[in-house]
Amino acid sequence: MTRKNTMILSLVLTLLVSHLPSPGLASPSLSIEGVRFVDPLGAQVILRGYAIQAKMPPFRPLSGPEDLDPIVDFGANVIRLHFNWEAAELVKGVYDESYFSYYRQVVEWAADRNLFVIIDLHNNAFSRWAAAGCGCGFPPWAITPEVALAEPKANGDCKFFEEMNDAIFFSEDNFKIWRDFLTDAYGARTRFFSLLERLATEYKGHPAIIGFDVNEPLPYDTNTQTFDYEIMAQFYEAIGPVIHSIDQTMFIFIEPFAIDHMLFNRTTPYRNVNIANVVYAPHLYEVGSLIFGVPLLSHSPNLISIIDSQAKLNVPVMVGEWGAQMNGLQAIQDQLHLINRDFDVHLLSAIRWNYSPNWTREEKDHFHDEDYSCFDDQRKVRAGCAPRAYVKRIAGDMKSIKLLHRGEAVVFSAQYPSLSDYFRSTETGIDFEWYHDPAQGNTVLFVPVDLLFDVTPIIKTEGTVFCAFDAAQKHVSCSSDEAGLMRVVIHQ
Repeated sequence: MTRKNTMILSLVLTLLVSHLPSPGLASPSLSIEGVRFVDPLGAQVILRGYAIQAKMPPFRPLSGPEDLDPIVDFGANVIRLHFNWEAAELVKGVYDESYFSYYRQVVEWAADRNLFVIIDLHNNAFSRWAAAGCGCGFPPWAITPEVALAEPKANGDCKFFEEMNDAIFFSEDNFKIWRDFLTDAYGARTRFFSLLERLATEYKGHPAIIGFDVNEPLPYDTNTQTFDYEIMAQFYEAIGPVIHSIDQTMFIFIEPFAIDHMLFNRTTPYRNVNIANVVYAPHLYEVGSLIFGVPLLSHSPNLISIIDSQAKLNVPVMVGEWGAQMNGLQAIQDQLHLINRDFDVHLLSAIRWNYSPNWTREEKDHFHDEDYSCFDDQRKVRAGCAPRAYVKRIAGDMKSIKLLHRGEAVVFSAQYPSLSDYFRSTETGIDFEWYHDPAQGNTVLFVPVDLLFDVTPIIKTEGTVFCAFDAAQKHVSCSSDEAGLMRVVIHQ
């Protein structure tokens, strides 16, 4: 083909793609089909984004809409947005309307940027008035009356591997607080359900809100010394009707115990929870990277246990948290990139922990010694969070995918991290094959040219598919009027 003909063909394809649907919010709401998130055309949607949290007063992490722009530039299409019960209802039965207004404003900022939102009723070890003052999330009046209230510790006073570890795993008081909450022994759960009812009513039919998440429940039974997953199943079976009586489209994100897929590596003990629109939302951390910022083990057994759990429950998986302490080690970066590639292979939706818009070198994530934020105080990306291409929307079924980015380790071993230096990708390349269904519209890949390539990359296709960059050079959209096996290869 001559250079002139190539230029003409490129122009035609660009014009064609410019008339394809936008890769942003594709619907008033997503829905669930088997283990997939799908849009109204039936195309599979893969959700990738960041948790945004505020565990300490004033509980308002975003100061303006521009705070969301860095993660949008990096391809996020979802946020897991912390809703702090303490901030909303510090006094029992009295809502702080200014907090609800603030939260609503953030949701609108997200919607304006085509971001889906998960309402995350977040806590760490239940409350700042529990867990030796090192927790966060739930108000003091929600704590079991027999348990003495703790004085909330100032930011920085609690170490993750010391006070927080003791509070989460070894505190009989905390076990009792959680059990009483989950079973509604003193009415705190009833008030919590009232809060859910209000939020479901306020966001009924909202195009950005897709569901509700309760962070890291602790169903430990001190009598039997086991994790009581039947109590958890019953808890979610009580939540479901509260929300679905108002909006049946909302997803209910069910979480296992925090370390189920970190230390136990077991298929989830959950039975099938008898409510609609269930999403399994485990957290994926490699233990060394989580606590010390140094990889110690392979993450593969953790991931396999999550995939097996998805098969057992036959529901979509959203990895609700994943990440590492961000100390700049190359080994951490290599491990995180490998996890990303595994997410691609299994088409897993995932939420990175985290994005702290107010991160500083002194106070880090503004919660004791946690330092997981992907962006620094200048909103520049930190090592280990480099932008990556991924498949956002598939019109049909994936056959295979290979995504490698320049500088990434092709192989990684936690025991021998220096091996990665001998096996690094020298360029960014994307190779994606799928069985196309024209009734589902176009397939969309997030491929930010300015972040991934030195020069405009080359797009090659096989089959009858047409693929081209959008005007902003952030996405590649592929379309065909014919069904069948399609392939797109993007390289420099």
